[in-house]
Amino acid sequence: MPSNPDRVEEPLARLIAAHPVLFRGKEPAISSFLPEGWYALVDRLCSDMEATLGPQGCAAYEVRQVKEKFGALRFYCRLQGEGDLYVDLKFEVSRSRFVKPAVVEGADRIRALIEQAMADSEHICQRCGCAGSLRNLGGWHVTLCEPHSEEHANHGDGTATVRDHEAIRVSCGAGNPPVR
Repeated sequence: MPSNPDRVEEPLARLIAAHPVLFRGKEPAISSFLPEGWYALVDRLCSDMEATLGPQGCAAYEVRQVKEKFGALRFYCRLQGEGDLYVDLKFEVSRSRFVKPAVVEGADRIRALIEQAMADSEHICQRCGCAGSLRNLGGWHVTLCEPHSEEHANHGDGTATVRDHEAIRVSCGAGNPPVR
């Protein structure tokens, strides 16, 4: 749940409103957070899932959690009570993800859509949605464009001003679709 349990964070709230069947009209059961820069990516994922599944198939799915982990999107859902089991491991110099897929008919198509969105997230700035890259900043894995990476380095203590954010937004081309 968000820090205030009565308030769903804005990008996630918009996503729930845009895809009420997949989200069952409410916040996922497990505490979730959607970075603003990945909203379009996850919105497209949900639309692709809806197109693939159709109305009845969507009703059988339940989105369980949306979050960032090790600088990449994680989108967990289950079909008919069965969900994939994901294990993420971080080593000194690498990351690994292992998946034990649920054995549910039709899940392969949805799994492929989710895996693609998770891979794409490593190239989209989680702050603004512009082209970015996965970075290790002081032990934290994040996916940021160059200007937001510089902001993080210069204002990692949260002291960036509104003027700083506006300059970054303009310099990275926020609002433009990410380059792939």
